[in-house]
Amino acid sequence: SIPSFDELPCTAATRSIVSSKNRFLNILPIDATRVILSLLNDDPATDYINGNYISGYKTPNKFIATQ
Repeated sequence: SIPSFDELPCTAATRSIVSSKNRFLNILPIDATRVILSLLNDDPATDYINGNYISGYKTPNKFIATQ
């Protein structure tokens, strides 16, 4: 059976320091494929965008889908 989206962890997106960066609270990036940005000034809130990598034909992480 195929897991539903609710069964995939989205823990990075639910951190209180990044919750304001989610336009819609029910559309969150899953942890396994989320885009992780470089930290700015060691601020843990700066590594997050609401986006996931999407693989292309024969190319992993070819695209990024964001809100």
